[in-house]
Amino acid sequence: KRLSIQDLTDLGSQPMIDEKGNVLCFNGEIYNFKKLKEILNNKRIKFKSNSDTEVLLKTINYYGLEKALELIDGMFSFVYFDMKQNKIYACTDLFGMKPLYYYVSGNNFIFASEIKAILPLLNGLKININNCLNPIFFTNLNSNNKTMFDDISSLDAGQIMSHEINTTQFNIKEYSNLCSFVDEKEYLINSKLNSRDISNKVSETLNNAVKTHLISDANTGILFSAGLDSSIIASKAFNHTNRSLSLFKYQSADLNDSNLANEFVEKIKSKIFVTKNIDKNLIFNLPHLIYAYETLNNSDGSPLYAVCENAKKLNFKVLLTGDCADELFGGYGSFDNYRLNQFIKNNFKINWLTNLTNKVFPGLRSLFIESMHHMISPFDDRFINPYLDFSLYKGTKNLEWNKCKEAYSFLNNNYHINCNAFLLDEVKNRMKRFLVRSDRVGMSKSIELRIPYLTRDMVKLALNIPFNRKAPFMPSYHRRRLFLDKKPLRQIAKNLGIDQKIVNRVKIGTPTGETDEKNLFYVVSIFSLKNVANLFDIKEKVIKNYLNNIKFYPMKYRLFWTFLSFEIIIRMFVNKNSPNEIEAEFRSILKGK
Repeated sequence: KRLSIQDLTDLGSQPMIDEKGNVLCFNGEIYNFKKLKEILNNKRIKFKSNSDTEVLLKTINYYGLEKALELIDGMFSFVYFDMKQNKIYACTDLFGMKPLYYYVSGNNFIFASEIKAILPLLNGLKININNCLNPIFFTNLNSNNKTMFDDISSLDAGQIMSHEINTTQFNIKEYSNLCSFVDEKEYLINSKLNSRDISNKVSETLNNAVKTHLISDANTGILFSAGLDSSIIASKAFNHTNRSLSLFKYQSADLNDSNLANEFVEKIKSKIFVTKNIDKNLIFNLPHLIYAYETLNNSDGSPLYAVCENAKKLNFKVLLTGDCADELFGGYGSFDNYRLNQFIKNNFKINWLTNLTNKVFPGLRSLFIESMHHMISPFDDRFINPYLDFSLYKGTKNLEWNKCKEAYSFLNNNYHINCNAFLLDEVKNRMKRFLVRSDRVGMSKSIELRIPYLTRDMVKLALNIPFNRKAPFMPSYHRRRLFLDKKPLRQIAKNLGIDQKIVNRVKIGTPTGETDEKNLFYVVSIFSLKNVANLFDIKEKVIKNYLNNIKFYPMKYRLFWTFLSFEIIIRMFVNKNSPNEIEAEFRSILKGK
C-alpha cells in the first residue's frame, strides 16, 4: 500500500521495476530527490514520474548501492532486488526513522514495515521473555536487532542486509556510523566561534532542512506544542512558504497554554486545530497504540495518536515535528545530572575521601536513593553494569559507549570527552524511542511525521559543537536547571521574533493529564495480567502487589503502564484478541468505577 505523498499518480506506484528488471520497495521520503533528479537528468537519464521512488531506484542503478546511500538524505527503509547479481539488499536510514522487520528460515526471506504484516505467513508468534526485559524495565527499546518475538528481527539504523537468491546466505553490515560524523577540525572551528555565529550556523542548516521537508504533493501541516522546538519549525516553515499554515496541537485539561499558542499562531497568520477535552478517553487509545507500536513505549504516544487522528480527518498526510532537538542540543535533565556527576569526578580528587567514608559509614553513598543491597552482592550497584550489558545487549553496550568516547578522544579531557560522548550516544541509541513513536503512531493514522532536526547535515553540525556551547552553565530558578539547554535554538527563536514566554518556557513533555493517570491505575487494578505472570512464571497476585507497593511515583506510573501494555501485546499478537475487544474491556471496567 502507498500513502502517496510525492507524485499522487499511479506512476509512483510500487513495487517499482525498471527496464533492466531491478525492483524497489521503498518506505519513507528522500528529501533531496529533486536535486538528485536534476543531476541524473544532466547525465541524460530519463524519468517517467515525479516520485522520489524513481529517483532512488535510478540513483542506485547509476551510482551503485553504497554510493547512493551516501548521496540520499531522508528517512527510509527499502528493499532492492538487483537483477544482474540475483541478489536482494535491505537498507535502513542513518537514524532508524523507518522500520524494517524480517523473518529468515532457510532460504525463505520475509520482510515488511510491520510485524503484523508478516504474521499471516507464519504459524503464530511466541514471546521471547529475554528480549522483553529491556523494553519492560529499562529503555523501552529492543536491542541487538531483536524484537519481543521469537524469529522476528529488525534491521538497525545505518545497516545493509544482503541475500543471495536461492542460497541461505544472509549478511548484515553497517554502511555508516554516527561516530564517524565527529570531525576534529570542524569541532575545533566551532569551539572558537561566538554564540551568535554558532546559532547562525545552526539556523542556516535548519533552514535547508525545513525547506526540503516541506516538499510534498499532499497537504502538509505542523505538529505544534507551543514549545521552543516546534515553534522554531513553524516559524521557519512560514518564512519559506509565506502563507498560512495549519498547526495541530493537543490540549490537556491539566495544562492550559492556549493563550500562548494562539498568540504565536496569530503572529504567523496561521490556523490552529486543537485536540482537547478527551483526557478521560486517552486510556481507550492504548490497545490501538500498542497494536501500532508492536512493542512497548511511553504513555506520551496517546495524545499524539489523537492529534494525528484529527489531522487525518482534515485530509492532511504530512506533519513536521520538533522532535530530536533535545537529543542534539542537551535538552534533557538527565544530561544535566550526568554533566554534574562527571564534573565533580574529574575536577575534585576526592576518591580517597569517598573510599574512607564508604568504609567508615557503609551505605552513606546511597543515602538519598533506595538501596539495592538486598538485590545484588557484592554490595555495590556498579556490579550490575556487566549483568545488564550481557543480559540485555549481549556484551555490546559498553563497547558502543567506548566508541562514542573514542570519537572525541582528540580532546584529551575526560570531562569533555564523556559529556560529548553522552550526547552522541543519546542520538545513536536513546533517541530511537521517539522515532518509534513518531513513525508507528503517525502511520497508524496515515500521517507521515517528518523531523527537520534529524538530517545528515543537522546531526553532523550538532555533534561537532562542544556540549558546553550547546548548553552552557547558567543556573536558573525559573527553569529549574543548572544549564541553559539548547542555547543555539533559543537564540534562533529570539531572532525569529518568537515570544520570550516560549523561548524561556520550562520543558514539560507531553502531558496526558491526571484523569488519564487515575484511569490507568484503576484499569490495572481490575484488568487481568495473567499472561505476563505466566511468562515470568510467577503468580499474578505477586505482580499486582509489587506494583501497588512502589513508593517512587514516576517508577510506579511507568511500570503500571508497561505491564498493562505488555499484557495487551501478548493478548493481541499471541492470543489474537483485537484492539477493539480490549478497548471494550477497558470501557466495561471504567463504567463500573
